[in-house]
Amino acid sequence: MTGNETRLFYVFLNLLNPNEPLKRSDFELISTVNHNGTAANTNLTHEINVPIDRSGYHVILGVWDVADTPNAFYNVIDVNLINGEEVDKEPPTAPASVEALNVTDRMVELSWNKSMDNQGIKEYEIYRNGEKVATTMNTVYKDAGVKPDTSYEYYVKAIDLSGNTSSASKAVAVKTLKPVEDMEAPTPPSGLHSMKESESSIELMWSPSEDQVGVKEYAVYRDGQLVATTATTYYIDKNLKPDTSYTYTVFAIDGAGNVSDSSSPLEVSTLKSDSSVEEWSEEKVYTAGMIVQFKGLEYKAKYWTKGNQPDSSDAWELVSDTVVEWNAQKAYPSGSKVNYGNRTYEARWWTLGDTPGTSVVWKVVE
Repeated sequence: MTGNETRLFYVFLNLLNPNEPLKRSDFELISTVNHNGTAANTNLTHEINVPIDRSGYHVILGVWDVADTPNAFYNVIDVNLINGEEVDKEPPTAPASVEALNVTDRMVELSWNKSMDNQGIKEYEIYRNGEKVATTMNTVYKDAGVKPDTSYEYYVKAIDLSGNTSSASKAVAVKTLKPVEDMEAPTPPSGLHSMKESESSIELMWSPSEDQVGVKEYAVYRDGQLVATTATTYYIDKNLKPDTSYTYTVFAIDGAGNVSDSSSPLEVSTLKSDSSVEEWSEEKVYTAGMIVQFKGLEYKAKYWTKGNQPDSSDAWELVSDTVVEWNAQKAYPSGSKVNYGNRTYEARWWTLGDTPGTSVVWKVVE
């Protein structure tokens, strides 16, 4: 960071409940640090006091506001607070009764009994043939990274909230089934319906198809054209035109590539636009705060601009309640959300050209 940027440093504390999603509202402000307005590298170290009535596993979130922009930088750390107490060095009990609930040629489903610990269990580690393949907070796990007609050995370890690791569970030997030529298509998706419509989006949902091996994904068609594939039974179709009727169908696809018959078609319309906002013009000058419509969405000018297309220029901020596709040519400030590869990402800090899913600047939010 350069220039007069860093202004305030906030520190928030949270006692993590591993069974609940972590939300900003769960954090408690424990300290603020005033910076003198100079570049961040002139004041690198800050000291804060953690409340003395806390102990055990917590999460600390640090937020740096950037003085001359609406942006911020974030950092999160896990801590084990000790206030006059002995360090928890007692490991959990080993997971018991590990067994294979279901085995196919492409998948092994495991289950086990909960481990016991004086502080609580954070997660479980699953090992296949001696190598860790996953962590989970549940006591079941489906391993889809296996080959047909192959023997594997699994065991599980428990991790407590202080980071102590249990001994390994008893190993369970599993052999996947021989490959079966799958010529049977899944059943058609049923119950296709719209959960919500807006001026520019339609939220679709349907009941899962059945298949003797398993459904890999669903193909969503709008007016006869493929618009998305998804592994879930839910899809939001975005960037649509207001007051427009669309017809949707969905197909199920299994792991062998067999495609089901179509779902029943669904005809649904986006809402009418009651906005009196003018359409963006390439020839017009816009100043900070002015709002325009572009491709059915509303954008607000962040500063003086002319000729900069709203969906690809950093001069414009999207104000419509929707998430648009990521644009490699557009700069995104912290907190911006984009769609990429059927997932929604949020920018941790300012970014330009960093591809969602491959860069740490983007985190998955949906």
